[in-house]
Amino acid sequence: MKIDTVIPFTSEVLANQYLNSGYDERTVLWAESMVMAGFISDHLNILLGEIPPFNKFELDHIIGKITVELGLPKITSKREAVDIKVTADIVRCLQGDDDRSLLVLNLAQLYNHDDETRSLEDFFLLDQAQMYLENDINQYTWPNADKSNIKHVILDYLFKWVDEHSLNNWHPFEWKVTDPDGFPARPTSDQLKPSE
Repeated sequence: MKIDTVIPFTSEVLANQYLNSGYDERTVLWAESMVMAGFISDHLNILLGEIPPFNKFELDHIIGKITVELGLPKITSKREAVDIKVTADIVRCLQGDDDRSLLVLNLAQLYNHDDETRSLEDFFLLDQAQMYLENDINQYTWPNADKSNIKHVILDYLFKWVDEHSLNNWHPFEWKVTDPDGFPARPTSDQLKPSE
């Protein structure tokens, strides 16, 4: 299986650790990006030398030491960790040419109808709206969304999410600036017309 070469943000690395996710080559790429950006930590240097297969307990320890050495913010809940991962995915999507409809589908699938993923309910509803509009002219899950504006509705919601889930406290610790001001300009309605 080919590993996606997207380098995670610092906030994502710690969110993954909080969520008890495993590690792969992207974690080492993150450490390399941090060092290249000028962050100094003995354990970042140790992480640079790690190779697969990764020992989760060892990397948890190393990342814990990096957290202390760099004074990284603490994640205190699963909900916060999930929101960080979602925000990072959205930031990358808005800064690139990723398929926003697919992003909404992927985020909708993370919604478990529980308190820890409650913030993702709107992605579930948006995904339902776009699915209905692919097959019909009506949908009843998202107010005022129709075939002519669903792409714009999704884009507006993605920008709204980032506005409401700012990772400002993480900016000093990111190897790459994730400031929303760096996003491309919002497309006009004409640029978002559904494909024929």
